[in-house]
Amino acid sequence: MPKWRRYFFVVQGPKQTYGDDAGTLLSDDKSAFAQAEALIEELKDDGEYDFRDWLMIVQDDRGGTVFSIPFYSA
Repeated sequence: MPKWRRYFFVVQGPKQTYGDDAGTLLSDDKSAFAQAEALIEELKDDGEYDFRDWLMIVQDDRGGTVFSIPFYSA
């Protein structure tokens, strides 16, 4: 049985950062990575911002960075 962990999905741009106060309970880092990719695609599809220099930073419940994903790879 998986141990659920709370992951926080922070969106960081060149001039602003959007935090995630609630977080999401997920079973593991692989699930968090999939969730981060889905959120990135959703935000990019929205078309509100130019996300070329943005990152999705995934943190654990202690504030440590689990991983980060650029919105666009070089």
